[in-house]
Amino acid sequence: MKISKSGFTLVELLVVLVVIGILASVVIVSFNNIQAKSRDAERISDLQNIADAISSYRAKYGNDISTGSGCGDLGNGSGWFNLQNATYPKAILTCLTEKAYLTTAFIDPFGCTTTTEAVSATCRRQGYAYMKFTSGSGDTSVTCVYAKLEASGSTSDLTSANPCTAASSSTVATSFGMNYAVLVK
Repeated sequence: MKISKSGFTLVELLVVLVVIGILASVVIVSFNNIQAKSRDAERISDLQNIADAISSYRAKYGNDISTGSGCGDLGNGSGWFNLQNATYPKAILTCLTEKAYLTTAFIDPFGCTTTTEAVSATCRRQGYAYMKFTSGSGDTSVTCVYAKLEASGSTSDLTSANPCTAASSSTVATSFGMNYAVLVK
C-alpha cells in the first residue's frame, strides 16, 4: 500500500505569491489615485470659494484686489495666495479674511505654503500652492485663481475655451505647473 503525501509544490507557492503581489500593487496604485482625486476635489472647491470671495470683494470695492491694495506680490494683488513676507506685504488671503469675505484658511491639501514664509522651492517646482492673477485693467481685466491638479486623468481646465488661458498671467501660472484655473466672474 502506497501512502501519498499531499501538499503544495514550490512552484505553486511561488505562483500564489506572485499573484498576491500583483493584486497588492494594483490596490496600492488605485488607493494613491483615489487620494489624489480627493485632494483635487478639495482644490477645485477651494478655488471656487476663493473666486466667489473675490467677486464679492469686487462688488463692494470695484476691483479684484488690484494694484495699490497692499496685498500680494509687491502689493499689486497678484501672486501666491497665502504668502506674506518682505515682497508680499499682506497675503491675498489676509485681505479677504480681514474684509470677512473668507472665514477659513485656504491652503493646498499638501500644505505647501504658510502665511509667513516664502513658498518653498519644492512647492514652487511642484506647483502645489494657490495663485491669483489679474491681467489687463478696468473693464478688460481678467482675474483668475490657479491650482495644480495631480491625479492621473485629471482634466486640465486651461483649455483654449477658458479666458484664463488667454490672460497673460496664465504664462506665469503654467510656469509654476498650474493646470487648473477658475475665472472670477
